Amino acid sequence: MIMFSVTILVASLVYVLYCVNPNKDNALSRVRSFILYKLPGGIQDVGDKIFGPRFSKSFRWLSDYLFFSNNPVVMICYLFIGPCCYVIYIVEVMVPYFDYIDRKSLVIGNIIAWIAFYMYYKTYSTDPGIITPQNCEKYVSRFAKYYDGYLNVPDQECHTCHIIK
Repeated sequence: MIMFSVTILVASLVYVLYCVNPNKDNALSRVRSFILYKLPGGIQDVGDKIFGPRFSKSFRWLSDYLFFSNNPVVMICYLFIGPCCYVIYIVEVMVPYFDYIDRKSLVIGNIIAWIAFYMYYKTYSTDPGIITPQNCEKYVSRFAKYYDGYLNVPDQECHTCHIIK
């Protein structure tokens, strides 16, 4: 029961951090704002008073690195959690109940797990390509049906390279 509760808590936190639209004024966006801005700011202020400005600078760097930059933290977590869950599945389900479970179900479960691991590997090992002003229009027209109005907004220009996102 504790593992289930922790899983629900972590899944809820991930949802709030990565899936909630920050531009809306609702309860979840306020929770997201609190977690990403107010909580680290409060910790930084308290840490600055207790440990000095060196803590504040280090904490700000860590917070920016974890929440506002490209980093391998999610990949590392998945590489740890995915195989651990698979080992737990083998130890807790396959080994004790091997004689009672339909073999077809075991094979299908293992195939699904290995497909998920393979897709994760392909996601991180495939070159995403480079969008240039020359090939931008091709990609914009190809992926126009995926604009959702939240993360992908039509005709939104990148502020660094000045091409359509």
